[in-house]
Amino acid sequence: MSTSSNNKACPNIPDDGCSICGPGKCVTDFETVFAYPNQPAVECGVLEKAGHGGLVPLAECGYLPQLVNNKCKCRSSIPKTSKPTRNPTPSPTRATPSGSACPNIPDGGCSICGPGKCVTDFDNIFAYPGQPAV
Repeated sequence: MSTSSNNKACPNIPDDGCSICGPGKCVTDFETVFAYPNQPAVECGVLEKAGHGGLVPLAECGYLPQLVNNKCKCRSSIPKTSKPTRNPTPSPTRATPSGSACPNIPDGGCSICGPGKCVTDFDNIFAYPGQPAV
């Protein structure tokens, strides 16, 4: 299968999966909703993944291409799209000014730093062996 430099090849289908678009084709309109009587409506991309994952019975896979081909815009390759980028969101900061008091600890609570002390480096990662890093 040949694809232009602006396209990428359709994914390989596992032996126990099916291509809802038919051999050598794949969905290119992932968000469009496909609806069939007495079946739940589902986005084309989700239906394709279900087919690849073996969730669509192989007996039903044979007639799906004629139903989804136009709706899901089945093609022999997937057009490459540039993903928009955005500026990273800065981390919130709550700097405790030098010499200011730590926040009040609620009844039944505790300061992880000890009495009279508080966290001042909110971006640091704490790790303890055998526990998740936070």
